[in-house]
Amino acid sequence: MTVPAVTYILRRLAQVITCGEGPYPGRVTAERLGIVEQGSIVIHRGRIAWVGPDRDLSAEWLRQDTVELDLVGHIALPGLIDPHTHLIYGGDRLKDWMERLRGRSYLEIAAQGGGIWKTVQDTRATPDEELKRLLELRLDRLFAFGVTTVEVKSGYGLSEAEELRLLRCLQQVQAAHPIGVMPTFLGAHAYPRDMDRGAYLDVLTQRLMPEVLRQGLSLSIDVFCDAGHFTVEETLYLLTLARQQGFVAIHLHADEMSHTGLLEAMDDWKNVYSVDHLNHMDARMARVLAETGVAAVLLPTTCFHLGLPTPPFQALLEADAVVAIGSDHNPGTHPGLNPWYVFWLACVGWNLPVEQVLAGMTVQAAYSLRIHGQTGRIAPGLRADLVVVDVPHYGYLLYQWDLLPIRWVFKNGRPYQIRETAEIRYTWMAHEE
Repeated sequence: MTVPAVTYILRRLAQVITCGEGPYPGRVTAERLGIVEQGSIVIHRGRIAWVGPDRDLSAEWLRQDTVELDLVGHIALPGLIDPHTHLIYGGDRLKDWMERLRGRSYLEIAAQGGGIWKTVQDTRATPDEELKRLLELRLDRLFAFGVTTVEVKSGYGLSEAEELRLLRCLQQVQAAHPIGVMPTFLGAHAYPRDMDRGAYLDVLTQRLMPEVLRQGLSLSIDVFCDAGHFTVEETLYLLTLARQQGFVAIHLHADEMSHTGLLEAMDDWKNVYSVDHLNHMDARMARVLAETGVAAVLLPTTCFHLGLPTPPFQALLEADAVVAIGSDHNPGTHPGLNPWYVFWLACVGWNLPVEQVLAGMTVQAAYSLRIHGQTGRIAPGLRADLVVVDVPHYGYLLYQWDLLPIRWVFKNGRPYQIRETAEIRYTWMAHEE
């Protein structure tokens, strides 16, 4: 995407939440967020050129070839980053939701033909163009809500041809959409029911993993280690091969449905960027994550919707681990697309301070993907990925989460104006053309 030629100046903002010193090990307070009161931001050639109090804005920026936005009463914050989603799929799992409301568990529903396998069958039956259309619609909605970067996993193909198809569709949409998409290969999401367990493990390791790398579809890999999915031994085997073959980023679904002992069995944390879910994690492992620099990605929606135990976030914070927050959007346990619901649930459901969750969905999430040197903060030199909201204080992000008047989303310095209509859309403010 071309870099905007226009310099934009965002002036007289009530607050700029910079997160400029993040990522933040442990607890995040208002003092650590780097809040600028009555601030301004200069965006030049797609990047943050300056941020500070409006009174200190240099006259040299106020040139004729700049576009100035007077944003009195608004706040600016880093663009939201969702570090854990399953956005590319066909069909739905409405029946699963109805069955859970009747008292059946996630594992019971899966055993009866629901769960991941239901979505695999629906996805395999969905043509490429429809898969891409559905993905684009989901990305549109996320972008209009202020998400500027999103990690998207494969995992609803569970065969060589289908997993590669999903990643190719994802790559094609990624190239055309303004949101930043980071693909992750999740062939190890579950075992397919139409293939022997050992045969699929061979397909994963001998064919799929090398082919994903050869085609340049993803350098990131994830494994779902849990009851009914991949065992600890299988997961460690996959991680060893992933490192040997050239995957540079490893994410793990860990201790969601049960305590597996995976974290305790890990003796090599190389390339492990994050461990996600952690509902049954032994709190004593918090210190290990802090010492190894592995981010803990917590997913409040799935926890709430499945009635899972709360992750040991207090132990993680006390150990000075980096704690990120993700949505876990997927058709089975969280089909919603409003990130501010995730924000609200993390604050209210887990009693986490607004500041902790705000950092968790911006700079901490960026760290979990190792892009915190590029985005997730409003700081000079970084990409101008930010959101402008028509509220006077960041506390409204929680207080009025379902009514947030998001006015602008900037991605790579390019401004998109968000219009409140029956169908949320974005338009590019094309001053440079």
